[in-house]
Amino acid sequence: MEQPNSNTYALVIGGSRGLGLATVQKLLGQGIPVIAIHRDRRILWPEVQKDFEALSSLPAKFHSIQKDAIKPQARAEIITEIQSILGRSGKIRILVHSLVKAITRTSSENNPFSSIDRIHP
Repeated sequence: MEQPNSNTYALVIGGSRGLGLATVQKLLGQGIPVIAIHRDRRILWPEVQKDFEALSSLPAKFHSIQKDAIKPQARAEIITEIQSILGRSGKIRILVHSLVKAITRTSSENNPFSSIDRIHP
């Protein structure tokens, strides 16, 4: 396995709970810096903060971005934050999508992903 370096990151979408958080922990434990994007309700925030604080003892950098990526303005802010974290030389080498609750709307006019072609009918 290639040795991780501090300029290559993993991006985990949905990285605050469940399998996403477990993935973040595993990557950080192997020395891979992680950027986690998550959207958590206020009632869960104390638990999420506690879990994230425990990550500080792991050997790699960890950044969390708490935003609702379904909203266009938030997506722009997420991109800006990621660019700031990566700087000029950083790269995302691993992408993990671990959302459980995402888009539940059925109307294509409200669904930002409605124009994406489906692989399977």
